[in-house]
Amino acid sequence: MTVATPDASNNARIEVLRNTENIVNAYLQIFRNSKSKWDYYADVKSVNLPIYTIEKALIDTKARGIKLRFITEITKDNFHHCKEVTMKIGEVRHLDGVKGNFGVSDTEYIATSTMMESQIESTATATTTPATTATTTALPSHAVYSNVKEDIQQHQYLFNTLWSKGTPAELKIREIEEG
Repeated sequence: MTVATPDASNNARIEVLRNTENIVNAYLQIFRNSKSKWDYYADVKSVNLPIYTIEKALIDTKARGIKLRFITEITKDNFHHCKEVTMKIGEVRHLDGVKGNFGVSDTEYIATSTMMESQIESTATATTTPATTATTTALPSHAVYSNVKEDIQQHQYLFNTLWSKGTPAELKIREIEEG
């Protein structure tokens, strides 16, 4: 479903995406269209999502000089992955109790549904890492995409507020490692 905005002349739209392929393609489009930044707020299940295409696109986005920032809950179960994200992709901050997912760039916004448990079987396909084999992972059931200026501004403000309250990943990881 696509909803045209009152000023359709500027191609502004709000769209509900209903399958994983469309959601992944929307993320890839947003990464390609990003001009200076990509900010992402994600629960633990999303941070561990083993989609190689997304990870590669984020690395490519960073290589283009785009600033990447992530907010998630860093736990003893995911701190190794968060450490890797910090080294390979971008800045990470910790907040307790993160639930839900949204990302915002200069020109686009996307929010995925609460993640649902699903089986994913894979060999070395384009969407998963070669190490992923028939493991339980979290996949979104739907997402909301928008390139409406007001949506982007509102969610950028929300992200910036949460970012300012977050603990830098390095501090939280050190706290976990030192017990």
